[in-house]
Amino acid sequence: MQSMSDYYSAIQLRLDQWSSLRELTANLIDNPTEKELKLLQNSISEILQSLSLIERYWAFPGIQAFEQIQRNFKTGNHDRMAFACNNVSRALGSGSYRQRQILLDQET
Repeated sequence: MQSMSDYYSAIQLRLDQWSSLRELTANLIDNPTEKELKLLQNSISEILQSLSLIERYWAFPGIQAFEQIQRNFKTGNHDRMAFACNNVSRALGSGSYRQRQILLDQET
């Protein structure tokens, strides 16, 4: 797992963590084998744990949205988690969350 000492700033660490989470959750919903699933779940768990230490200091996506992403992971709602992680990662990378509301939950 990467730590703050590997980066010049917390912002870059955070962007990389969300980007990794986006890629891992995309793989999670792509019908992985049982072995791949276990590896993905372990990696996602590590990133969520890392992000849980710093997400409370940022306004977007917000602690409630982050906690919902964690709940979706724990309850196996991988589609919803992947959707939210994709949108958070893209919005953080582009800064679009500053100009418009970012959808974090799929409409049912």
